[in-house]
Amino acid sequence: MVDKSPECHKHESECSSSSSINVFKPRKFTLGGTKVEFPYALKPYPSQLTCMAKAVTGARLGQNCLLESPTGSGKTMAMLCSLLAWQKQFREEAELAARQEMAQKLQEFSESNAAQLVNQGGPDIEISKEKEAGFLRKQTFELSPKGDSHEAQIPENPTRNRMSMLDSWSDDEDVKVATPVTILDSDDSDEYFKSPKKKHLKSSAPVKTPHKSEKREKTSPKKQPQPEKKVGEEPAYKPVKVKVPKIFFATRTHKQITQVVEELSRTPYSNTKMTILNSREHSCLRRLEDPFKSKTEMCKSLLEKNGMEVEENYGRKKKGCHLKNNLVRQPIEHLMDAMDLTEAPWDIEDFVAGCKKFSICPYFATRDLMATADIIFCPYNYIVDPLIRQSMNINLSGNILLFDEAHNIEDAFRESNSFKFTAGILNEAVKNCDLGSMISSKKAECAQLKEAFLTFDKWMTEASSKLRLEDSFSRERTCTFSGSRFANEMEVAGFDKKAFDLFVRAAEALFSEEGAGQMSPTKNAEVVKDEEGLGTANMRITDMFKASPQLRTMVDGLKLVMSRIFSENLGNRDDYNVVLFETAFKVYREGPSEGGWQKKGSVDASVELGLNLWCMNPAIGFADLQDARSVIVTSGTLSPMTSFQSELGAKFPHSLSTDHVISPSQVWVGSVSTGPRGKSVNGVYRNAVTIDYQDEIGLSILGICSIVPFGVLCFFPSYAALENVMKRWQMSGAWHKLTAIKDVIVEPRQAKDFSDAMTRFDSSIRRAEEGVGQTQTGALLLAVCRGKVSEGIDFKDNHARAVITVSIPYPNIKDLNIKLKKEYNDKNQHRQLLPGNQWYEIQAFRAINQALGRCIRHKNDWGAIILLDDRFSEQSKATKSISKWAAKNLTCYSYWIDVEEGLTNFVKRMTSNSSAE
Repeated sequence: MVDKSPECHKHESECSSSSSINVFKPRKFTLGGTKVEFPYALKPYPSQLTCMAKAVTGARLGQNCLLESPTGSGKTMAMLCSLLAWQKQFREEAELAARQEMAQKLQEFSESNAAQLVNQGGPDIEISKEKEAGFLRKQTFELSPKGDSHEAQIPENPTRNRMSMLDSWSDDEDVKVATPVTILDSDDSDEYFKSPKKKHLKSSAPVKTPHKSEKREKTSPKKQPQPEKKVGEEPAYKPVKVKVPKIFFATRTHKQITQVVEELSRTPYSNTKMTILNSREHSCLRRLEDPFKSKTEMCKSLLEKNGMEVEENYGRKKKGCHLKNNLVRQPIEHLMDAMDLTEAPWDIEDFVAGCKKFSICPYFATRDLMATADIIFCPYNYIVDPLIRQSMNINLSGNILLFDEAHNIEDAFRESNSFKFTAGILNEAVKNCDLGSMISSKKAECAQLKEAFLTFDKWMTEASSKLRLEDSFSRERTCTFSGSRFANEMEVAGFDKKAFDLFVRAAEALFSEEGAGQMSPTKNAEVVKDEEGLGTANMRITDMFKASPQLRTMVDGLKLVMSRIFSENLGNRDDYNVVLFETAFKVYREGPSEGGWQKKGSVDASVELGLNLWCMNPAIGFADLQDARSVIVTSGTLSPMTSFQSELGAKFPHSLSTDHVISPSQVWVGSVSTGPRGKSVNGVYRNAVTIDYQDEIGLSILGICSIVPFGVLCFFPSYAALENVMKRWQMSGAWHKLTAIKDVIVEPRQAKDFSDAMTRFDSSIRRAEEGVGQTQTGALLLAVCRGKVSEGIDFKDNHARAVITVSIPYPNIKDLNIKLKKEYNDKNQHRQLLPGNQWYEIQAFRAINQALGRCIRHKNDWGAIILLDDRFSEQSKATKSISKWAAKNLTCYSYWIDVEEGLTNFVKRMTSNSSAE
């Protein structure tokens, strides 16, 4: 969850004492050698100052940071101010160093060299270049006469902060030479300097117009005299390349990005150039059309050379998407000016609305803005996932990466470097290769890919004889192979490192611009001429081939995973486990047609094979980020930090764990061992399915909701556990009693229903705050740990006056992936990985700590935290595993009557304080 900065403090005494104080002037600090500006209205907490110092030190030294700060302690504001301050200072220092370097070079020019430079250049003196959004912006400088020489009159440059001109005189002070210093974005290539384009000085002095032939002779590079150049001597006059690192600010969800941009608007760095990377599903302006299943698939199809849409362009037909074509026709900066989005941070909704007004593609527009952006916001799977990173052309080299709310970053790296497919997808890819072998110009490449797919299919079929049920709880038969065994068997089957290299080359050739399925604007059919040069009726259809989504999925997935397995001379193969599985699916068969009537069809069950290639080592994915200048990982729940370093296989020299900013009087933390009927509440599986336990949990939640006003959040270990207790409560009458007190809302499984659920929750809280004709005192939101509610929503003030956790959300011990990860950690203790059981427990408590963080969102917030499980007793392992700030305030209650009394007194005290304020 995005960490909001503290509430604005009033400084009435300061303002009244001196009218000269400007409340809009930022506070200034020097932290880690960097001058940091902070909003004047916000007095930074000690934890914020410490976090900022660590962040700028890591960025300055090019080292990684692990920063743990509780939710509500203002770490988002701290990270924005510190990193943008460091970036600003880096640019200023780099510009100054470049000026000094160029000034020193100019001093070495002799009088003859300086004069020769001007005489040779005449009206064609090379001045400078500035790269903006992928093209070179032209600059024109006027020459005015001054005696017998010309002085360059440089107009005011609106982009002065990005290009500085240093003026230096030659010895006789006859000629003024403008010295270029170009501050470049991090994605500028060296080619930009290898072949610079010249800009010209227009002379306002009287100049004799030469004859055309004379002009050609003077301006010809062959005829123009060149100064003698020594071997190996660098040209004295050229722009200085200065690379300014970009900041990639990655969060868990798009919703969190909105909140981070909100925070940016409150900082002194609100004019920073920015962009927000997002998916086509979030930003595409087009409606989803048949037969496409997603906007991503539809977009790729339109942009391919055989795209479906035809755009009328000045009487000519042009394939592709008209929204993207409109974007190509004009620079993105002009569009940003027209949309009035250049002066302040913008939200993706505002950006999409502006793009809709001008009929341009928001998805590609945000990507174009990466070239000039200083800070880039995105969900962190855009950085973690190699395939997304490649498709978005994200360059991380030399840049700053910040992962916010990154407590589950380890899992993200493992999942993004894994691959799963079924025989059905494999067979569709083979069929697409067969089609390509007939109509594509890349027949050999299609045949090469087909051969690889058939090798996998044959191996899966032969290995299926080893399938079995893992245990009585298993729903499908599986067979597990170590990475080494899988690699060896694939080599025997014919898919070794050499075959893989051929597979990769074939895929690259097939998906290149000249190959099938890409954006090459070639025709779909061409007339084939005979020997006499006459067009025949035969048409070439080799360019009609288009790669199917299944073929792309298989190629991308196998390239990624097999490259990991075959890398380092097969040294990474044991970082993978391969699981062959058999899964059931339904097949609908249409009924026969008789007499014009269609009879009812049938649904048959069938099974197919599938393959999971699971990555067990997140360090494999994290290694892709090693070219970044610094990686900063932040969250409220990173402990134990040693596990992050060992799991990610990287050093984090700068680590920090801070306390919460609130007073202990603002939070009530209690663990409950028995419910209202005096029965124990212990959420282990054998108890969780009993009626007594479910009834005791229901009565406990009912009692808490009777005491706590407004919003109450209740987190269960899983959807299955939540659904089981809901069924029981509806039968026992507890559900009816709950709905009489609170509007009960359940976190939906489907993402499409989530917005409606949250709107209903907000409305219920507002009605309770108004208190007019209300019998309900607020809303109860039943949710699950690791879900959207526990990690992606900001519940502040009355939206979460109490947070309840039921049981402990351990991962499913029967999950084969979890079982294999535990075994992997036990086998790799030499890498200082946590033992399997300890890793397993940490996953549970990180999830529960994230849920607890929903309660306190800022310094003046208050709320109650209730742990409904007797395993949270004094000095227990569970108690020691919750967040430090919660553990310090924890009271363990053995009797329900003590819980009611303590909670009631706390709520009365806090509500009375709120009323007094």
